[in-house]
Amino acid sequence: MSYIKLSEIEKHKKFQLATIAGYKIEEDKETRRCKIVGADNYIDNNFRNIDEVLLLIKNDLMQKGFVVAS
Repeated sequence: MSYIKLSEIEKHKKFQLATIAGYKIEEDKETRRCKIVGADNYIDNNFRNIDEVLLLIKNDLMQKGFVVAS
């Protein structure tokens, strides 16, 4: 298991983590808000930042061998 502390890793590594878990994340360049590409309509697909997305998908990351802490 790899332990990931979100406050200590760079933003591009966070996007790579989401890709490893099978998610494609887009960030709005102006507002810096993120969304999951192809997500179902039943979730509010408007996140403040990539950290919120990673916390939402932390169970999927755990299955890939990553433990996420904020």
